[in-house]
Amino acid sequence: MTLSELVDALSARRGPALTWYGADGGRTELGGPVVARWVAKIANLLGTDLAGDLFDEPAPAPGAPAGPGSPVRVVRVDLGRSWQAVVWTAAAWLSGWEVRGGAPTDSPGGGAIGEDGAAVWVVSHVESASARAAQDGMWVLAHDLSPLALSWAGEPLPEGVLDALSDLAVQPDALVVAPDAVWQGPADGSPQPGGSLRVLVVADDAASTTRFVLAHWAAGHSVVVAGAEPGDDGALDRIATQEHAVRV
Repeated sequence: MTLSELVDALSARRGPALTWYGADGGRTELGGPVVARWVAKIANLLGTDLAGDLFDEPAPAPGAPAGPGSPVRVVRVDLGRSWQAVVWTAAAWLSGWEVRGGAPTDSPGGGAIGEDGAAVWVVSHVESASARAAQDGMWVLAHDLSPLALSWAGEPLPEGVLDALSDLAVQPDALVVAPDAVWQGPADGSPQPGGSLRVLVVADDAASTTRFVLAHWAAGHSVVVAGAEPGDDGALDRIATQEHAVRV
């Protein structure tokens, strides 16, 4: 599955593509076209503004593969367990970027920035390490996770730290990049296609959750992700019943 294929499939989908229950019980439902716009905007930002600034090499034009020797692009998605972490991770993977999760831990207090190769760091909280990284020239994007947030609503951002939502807002809703990265899905046990199936999973780290979500989106399924603890069977059963979803 390529980025273009995912965006096209989500754009044509009726009904919810992703329903997210936060650890606090808050519920967010995203229709297919809404998820498609999020993925497209993130991919456009990564493939135009960020790639051009960081690597002097914008992402390939539609139909054109990346050239040989293209630099490895690494983004650190530090958004905890959230649906925003899933869409950032999915868009980055399908744009050919490597994704690291969480904050660097190379040294006390947040880590030595850049030693892991990350050129972009997306954060939900701006702390000393991310502020220092921005001053050192790293792209640091502060993404407000509040429901219905349109821009950063917290304390004023330090110099060099950008408002992720504001930067995404100016990106086109449709894809303007077409990277040739292909997401293969799990080697074994891939979900069987069936557009009427709605599945429920407990949120894990962003990478694991995104792999699950992508696999089921590729099969045409609707996905419910619950932030409840894995052992909280009562809460999970209630969510599964309410959402008419099958626990997996």
